[in-house]
Amino acid sequence: MNWRSLNRGFRSRATEPDKVTNGNNPQTVKDKLKATPVRVLSFSDLCERFIKRLFPTLRKKTSIEYERVINKELIPVLDKRPAESITRKEIIDLLDSIAIDRCALTLSNRVLATFKYL
Repeated sequence: MNWRSLNRGFRSRATEPDKVTNGNNPQTVKDKLKATPVRVLSFSDLCERFIKRLFPTLRKKTSIEYERVINKELIPVLDKRPAESITRKEIIDLLDSIAIDRCALTLSNRVLATFKYL
């Protein structure tokens, strides 16, 4: 770490009391940013965004395979759930059910690859 970066940090911190006296409290700005509601995406919304954004850049065969895996394997299980609430354990259980119950090891790997790409 060089002295210039330390000096820059010191200068930015030195101006914060001036912001408060001018009526611009940095903490209230941070609190307002935290309070803004964030739209929660469902898993199917996330998949739709993925398809619209990334499919034009993929080869045709790859995009067909990803779309098949998403529509046949992922959406029926995780459809309306918020994308943030999906846990690692649930994904592992899904992959195990495909691999063990249906004896489809290759499909399980393809589902995992598609899910990682999301």
